[in-house]
Amino acid sequence: MRIGAGSRSLIAPARLCDAMGISAGVDADWDELERASAEAQREPASADAARYLGAAERTVARLSAYLMKRGYLSQVVEAVVARAEEHGWVDDARYASMFAASRPGLGRSRLMAELIRRGVSRATALRAVEGRSDADAVEALIPLLKRRYGNLPREAALRRAAGFLVRRGLSGAEAFRAAGRILSAESGDEES
Repeated sequence: MRIGAGSRSLIAPARLCDAMGISAGVDADWDELERASAEAQREPASADAARYLGAAERTVARLSAYLMKRGYLSQVVEAVVARAEEHGWVDDARYASMFAASRPGLGRSRLMAELIRRGVSRATALRAVEGRSDADAVEALIPLLKRRYGNLPREAALRRAAGFLVRRGLSGAEAFRAAGRILSAESGDEES
């Protein structure tokens, strides 16, 4: 039910309005109404957060966006997210570490970009990719590169494999060197 005063209005559950003795279109004590609305949303927001976090590991930013999209008040979202962080139900460092471990074929720059896009802070993303090199990503991709490009003419294979590696976050020069090394090893004519 929509209630409010002047230019401010709020949509509140009918049971909340009934409990406060408020009817649609009637002016109400805005602060009291906001407090009561936040209190009424706390439990459903917590239940929504639990379901959302139970399905998969999430970032703080994704949990906040999900709850906001569901229409909860910002102070309710902040409280629920803070509680989830406090209890360890959502942890950006854990998420970043798990995400990085599950993507062995991504270079450092691509992995950083993906983590930041998913709402992880730059500092947390840097810690997650610490100790990881682009050479590790190339090593993880060798079987795939050989399978996809090993039977193509050398120049076409080199261009396509290098392009593939660039899309995985390697620099252009590094991608061409790695592609040349892998494809040379595949054909048996090692380059130095």
